[in-house]
Amino acid sequence: DADLVERLRVALDARRERLAALPGRVGARIADLESYDFLDAEARARFEALLEGLRSRVAETQLAGLAEALRTATPDQLAATREMVRQLNDLLAERLAGRGPDEAKVRDFHRRFGAAFPGATSLDDVIDQLADRMAAFQTLLNSLSPEARSELAELVDALLRDDRLRWDLARLAATLDRLIPGGLGGRLRFGG
Repeated sequence: DADLVERLRVALDARRERLAALPGRVGARIADLESYDFLDAEARARFEALLEGLRSRVAETQLAGLAEALRTATPDQLAATREMVRQLNDLLAERLAGRGPDEAKVRDFHRRFGAAFPGATSLDDVIDQLADRMAAFQTLLNSLSPEARSELAELVDALLRDDRLRWDLARLAATLDRLIPGGLGGRLRFGG
């Protein structure tokens, strides 16, 4: 049927044009191909395998950087982090209880720890940044192999062994989960 052959030719030409027009940047090219309707199931499977490999490598690289930062944390850095998390927990507990928090406490927190939250001008900004970071970290964990997740858990356990910081971080996550509509889950998708 000549009409069918012509429609197939037009469809194939359109696909070739789309592929030829892919952006030059790798990330944009991958994003475009994620929505591409592959005609060949094997080609789609190979593309998906490539994406999974890239995501895994990116996650492993991020894990290596995180692990190095945890390994090299000094006692003074841990003490400052402990104090920041403690103060933040106090501010968020007041917010959760519907009592403010006191603006002087918020100003003091920004003065002491504002560098950890670039661009934040309010407690809401800090909450948004923390929620995004925690969601991104959870997505990173979900992207890691079981072995890499286990390695990270062992490293964190070794660093936070018998430390109040472990409890305070868990409290912070639980409080944020209650403060944020819809909780922390699913805010970011790790796309490599």
